[in-house]
Amino acid sequence: MNEYNKENRTWYRHWLKDVNLENGYAVTLTLKQRFNNITTTVYEAQKNMTNFISRLSRIVYGNNYKRRNQKLVIMPSYETKGRQHYHAAIDFPDNLDHDKIYQAIKTSWVKTPLGLKQHNIKRITNHNGWVSYITKLEKQNDTVDVINLHV
Repeated sequence: MNEYNKENRTWYRHWLKDVNLENGYAVTLTLKQRFNNITTTVYEAQKNMTNFISRLSRIVYGNNYKRRNQKLVIMPSYETKGRQHYHAAIDFPDNLDHDKIYQAIKTSWVKTPLGLKQHNIKRITNHNGWVSYITKLEKQNDTVDVINLHV
């Protein structure tokens, strides 16, 4: 790991450790590598994540979703074979049960153009452990999607 990634990782971990996710979910979402015979770029992945966030917010908050203060930490990453995926920590209102949250995430993701039907959704039981994992920044391509980061 180069010095740049070590410095970033330390800074992100320090910054995110105080984010209070009372009803937080650890989410991993995998993207299609190609769409309409075009390789997925970082720009397309970010647009797709923006699409996902809008869909999810409408399901959870309704038409007034822009007025809500949703906590959302998103970190793009790459698998060893190069398939891009996102790790996210998403905080939901307390009045939603696990099944509704799971369905909202799953439905919102598969309706996006690049959403692959490969995802992992779990309740966050160890906030610092999940933040450490999603900020591992081991590879050169690992970074933070600042466009879609909402804390």
